[in-house]
Formats: sequence, C-alpha cells, structure tokens
Amino acid sequence: MGNTRARGALGERIAEAFLRLRGYRVVDRNRWGGRREIDLLVHDGRRLIAVEVKLRRGGAFGRAVEAADRRKLARVRAALVALAPGVPARIDVVAIDVAPNGEEMTVRHYPGAWMDVG
Repeated sequence: MGNTRARGALGERIAEAFLRLRGYRVVDRNRWGGRREIDLLVHDGRRLIAVEVKLRRGGAFGRAVEAADRRKLARVRAALVALAPGVPARIDVVAIDVAPNGEEMTVRHYPGAWMDVG
C-alpha cells in the first residue's frame, strides 16, 4: 500500500466515496484551518462536518478508529473552528481497516465523534 501519504490519499478517496453513497455532499478535501488539516469537509444538509479519516492495514498497531484519539480530534476541532467559527458543525471519523492480505476491507463511520463545535 505504499508510503504514508499514498495510504492517506487512498483512505480519503475511499471515505469520500463511502460518504457520497450515504448522501453527504463533499465540500472540500485536505483543507487547512490555521496550521491544522481536515481530511474531508462534508455537509449533511443541516451542518458542516469535518471528517478525520484513518486507514490501517493488518492489526499490528490496532484498529483504525483507535488512531483517532482525543488529541487528534482536538486538532481537527481547532482547524474547524478556525475555518468556520460559529457555524453548526460536528466531527466524524471514518475508519478503514484492511486485512493483512489486502483482500478485505471494513469501512466504519463514527458520526459525532466530537459534537461541541460551533
């Protein structure tokens, strides 16, 4: 699966397709707020949503969702507040776990991983 940057881009494309299929409208990708990056900005028809995408292959370092810890989500929140202060928003996580053989993948969406934005 290549280097970290390539894996990140692949994860973001998978998450984007996954969210589009569920009716979300993609507003922007890799958007910077202050000095922090938001992987995907989407809209659900009511609010702006910052999406943190995590992709893991195998299980040696845990599941993908475990990488979206409180510290990481606080950084995403800071970026979102810098981009859209006062706008009703939330932070979601899309976690992608790929089997060690690369033949199976599980995509999970965690809406509202951090709700007190805006």
